[in-house]
Amino acid sequence: MTEIFVRRRTEWVKMKIIATSFVGGRPVLKFDGINSPEDAARMVNLDLAVPRAQIFELPEGSFYIFDLIDCDVIDATGGTKIGKIKDVEQFPANDVYVVEKLDGRLSRLAATKDFVKEIDIDGKRVLIDTNGMSDDT
Repeated sequence: MTEIFVRRRTEWVKMKIIATSFVGGRPVLKFDGINSPEDAARMVNLDLAVPRAQIFELPEGSFYIFDLIDCDVIDATGGTKIGKIKDVEQFPANDVYVVEKLDGRLSRLAATKDFVKEIDIDGKRVLIDTNGMSDDT
């Protein structure tokens, strides 16, 4: 990958990547034109994007967060729609799906095989065992 899009305020800007490395297991990118710590500080908390055609294929059973967002969450036993995935929180033990229920309340679901029974990205649906959900208060 030699280029990436960076969102600055309301516009996406294409930036050239001139070097990459990993520090503490995380990717570090060196962009053309970003030459000082002050320049780099202005890049903190910006959104990054790549065209879908350039994303890496993930291993079987792994999914991109952007593919999970807005998937319908369906009760695997009864087939009823519970809500939609609105966010994915990442923790060392496992991810947690933030589900907006039909009544607007948020629930969280541990994204483990115990509770997530099937993920169908093409069909935009996730079958779950509702025993893994916890309601936010």
